[in-house]
Amino acid sequence: MLTDFGIAHLLNSETHLTVTGTLIATLAFASPEQLSASTIDHRSDQYSLACTMFTLLTGTSPFAADHPGQVITGHLVKPWPSLRRTRADLPAALDQVLTRAASKSPNDRFDSCGDFAAALRRALPALVSARAHARPTMVNTPEISRLMAEFDQRGAEAKDHDLAGDTHRAVELMATLLTECTTAFGSTDSRTLTTRIAFTDYCLDTSAYLRAAYPAAGLVEDCVRVLGAQHAETLDAKYVVARLAGMSGDARRARDQLQALVAIADDVDADTLIKFRTRAAHWFGEAENYAAASDQLRSIVADSLRLLGPDHRRTLETRAYSAHSTGEAGNAEEAVSMCEAVLADYARVLGPEHPLTLDARSQLIRWTGEAGKPAEAVNLYRTLVADRSRIQGPDHPDTLDSRGGLARWTGEAGNPAEAVNLFRTVVADRSRIQGPDHTDTLNNRSWLARMTGEAGNPAEAVNLYRTVVADRSRIQGPDHTDTLDSRGGLARWTGEAGNPAEAVNLYRTLVADRSRIQGPDHTDTLNNRSRLARTTGEAGDPTEAVNLYRTVVADRSRIQGPDHTDTLNSRGAMARWTGEAGNPAEAAKQFQTLTADRSRIQGPDHTDTLDSRWGMARWTGEAGNTAEAAKQFQTLAADYTRVKGPDESDTLNSREWQAYWTGKALDAPEAAKQYRQLAFDRARVLGRDHKLTLDTRALFARWTGKAGNPAKAAEQFEILLPDQTRVLGPDHSGLYFLRSRLAYWKAEAIDLNAKVAVTDLADDPGIIVWLEMLMAAHLVGRPSPRPDRPWLSGLMTRFEPWIMDAVERRLRTAVEAQYPRLTCEFEATSLVEHLVRCARDSFDGNDMCDGKEEEWVCPDYLEYTSPFADSVRRIHKNADPKEQFLGASEWLNLTTTWPVIAYRIEDF
Repeated sequence: MLTDFGIAHLLNSETHLTVTGTLIATLAFASPEQLSASTIDHRSDQYSLACTMFTLLTGTSPFAADHPGQVITGHLVKPWPSLRRTRADLPAALDQVLTRAASKSPNDRFDSCGDFAAALRRALPALVSARAHARPTMVNTPEISRLMAEFDQRGAEAKDHDLAGDTHRAVELMATLLTECTTAFGSTDSRTLTTRIAFTDYCLDTSAYLRAAYPAAGLVEDCVRVLGAQHAETLDAKYVVARLAGMSGDARRARDQLQALVAIADDVDADTLIKFRTRAAHWFGEAENYAAASDQLRSIVADSLRLLGPDHRRTLETRAYSAHSTGEAGNAEEAVSMCEAVLADYARVLGPEHPLTLDARSQLIRWTGEAGKPAEAVNLYRTLVADRSRIQGPDHPDTLDSRGGLARWTGEAGNPAEAVNLFRTVVADRSRIQGPDHTDTLNNRSWLARMTGEAGNPAEAVNLYRTVVADRSRIQGPDHTDTLDSRGGLARWTGEAGNPAEAVNLYRTLVADRSRIQGPDHTDTLNNRSRLARTTGEAGDPTEAVNLYRTVVADRSRIQGPDHTDTLNSRGAMARWTGEAGNPAEAAKQFQTLTADRSRIQGPDHTDTLDSRWGMARWTGEAGNTAEAAKQFQTLAADYTRVKGPDESDTLNSREWQAYWTGKALDAPEAAKQYRQLAFDRARVLGRDHKLTLDTRALFARWTGKAGNPAKAAEQFEILLPDQTRVLGPDHSGLYFLRSRLAYWKAEAIDLNAKVAVTDLADDPGIIVWLEMLMAAHLVGRPSPRPDRPWLSGLMTRFEPWIMDAVERRLRTAVEAQYPRLTCEFEATSLVEHLVRCARDSFDGNDMCDGKEEEWVCPDYLEYTSPFADSVRRIHKNADPKEQFLGASEWLNLTTTWPVIAYRIEDF
């Protein structure tokens, strides 16, 4: 029987054996308390013995897996497997004995290994007791003598690389040394323990925490047993194990262990104490409260300045952590200022090209982007990538990190398609250099999925996120925070892909898991609750969204503070959904209060403050005060111009809303004038063929007509139609709406006092469409169902009855010739009525061109169903009236089962 379970050589099991650069040990037999750095005693050996017995009897370890993360998860949370799944010949009693010995809690195991062995004998009488082997005596070979002589020198060499900023090289040097020391001296020799601590620390500094799991398993216990509980290296062991817990996704455990370490670190030097305190504060922020962590770090920085001096590396490091926590606490601008000061000192002390100086540049760039300057962040990252490629090499992990940052902020700056291309190349290079399962590779794959969605492909984003979630669950574990983050991305883009109800379910499950794993008050839990509220609104329940946001705002105010950026953001979302729920006046009031608070906290020119003013202006208009809304948007556009520039998207969008509410305030000439200038500016900034440019030209044409110049409006639509056809393609359904507007304004421009024969209009399909529609209204014999749209009734009364009769005869002939069964006047009338009802809401042009995603529906308000698509497109794609009415007839035929269609503008 092997008693040194950590060095047993198992066949056919990569995860059970040592790998180059790691401790010669196995996770296959590690007890839960070893893996979680809990207190261990003799019952831990009993667990390992049970694992060994399981392996001897079945030929495989109890939690065999392809990746060490899965093995660890098995020991910590999975139920003990049954022997009899592979060895049905073994007695059930033996299964029960092993299950008890391998209980997750030591209190549930046998009192001693002797009791365990006795139970085994009773369960399996033929079981032969294993012989204990004495620990082999180390033979002082020439190789061991050389290693003893070189040990200090090789450790110092690795440390020099770390101090020079090349920690990745330090990792590889210590990996080799660790393998040699473990082979020569054993896993618990003091030299091996020193090497295990250093190797783990370097791995964590390079984010390779999965690689650190091997040497860290049982490290604290080994140090306590060999060196003593208060030995300096035992404290260092506790430090690296706590860091490992945090980087493995358990921030609360890292916080608790580091705070406990600080409490007992009485006799350590000032450098070590500052290091312990800094990491304890950092993980306090990650686990609980960034604002409080920021305050703690400011105090630690003051102590470090006093004890170590301003140019000491530990002081500079602590200042960098302080800047990070300040930014995470919601104060990105202050973080930028702090990072600028730290960067200047790093460059002065270490030189501008030292890797730590480059790291400080990267941190500064990140917070520059977070402070609302993504375009500036892109430019800074381009320079940093070039410098890192020259200094550290194009394949260095730090260079890859900066390329990932460049890709991210390229997307944030409004170019997600380019960000997708950048992330694709970074992911490919990371997979080649660091491996497909490396944490950094997974991180960039997650960003690739997000930017794919931002680039307008939410369905593909969902597919990418699904694979990332599956791989993170396999590699990092289902409860790791990175896995939870990717699940959040999956939920978000599921909603964006048109399935908000499923997204709501995904978010509900995620919020429950976050609450269980990270706690209900954790920032990530609150963020997902906020997303759940938003998605609930998008799923069609704005009232419930308001209720959810109300609780989120209350909890954020209690946990993060009423002035925290996240609290303010949630208040803005609650205001928005208050308006969407049918209370625009209350929404405007909430945005007004929020704007005042943002001005006080973030400043009147902050992007978030301007955005809150945008919400206030919009909902002021929706509440019926259109003139005031137009005035507010005019002021807002001026401020956007001053703060961001005249050509920035927010500035142009504000000008569009100003024009919209100007028109709504019954000043059509001024609205047309504003839209005309906006069309010119968008063509200059975005290009003549950009969708927003084309949409703005359509709005200019529409309001030109509304201003009393229908002939000019028709002329503008005639000019616009070829451009839209060239950009969208001749078969695009959106062209139907342009043709309908062209027809409308042509009809409006007709001199109805002239005696116009029907034959004179026959060559203009657009006019015929309108005459047919007016006839339909005449047939139905009732006014428009929308009293605020009186144009149809007005035009109808202006036409001579003989024109109406002629058009009626023409339409009846066309319809009945194609569909003889429609001989009843009621059926024919119903056919025309359905078409007119649907077309009237689109033809008046109001909903399509507002820049909003409003739903327009036929009067019966039933849900759109895909079988209607062909017949509807037949109506919308043909200028020929007969073809339109034949399509409408097919539509009516379908509506015997589904009476009416309702759909969104963007679908057609």
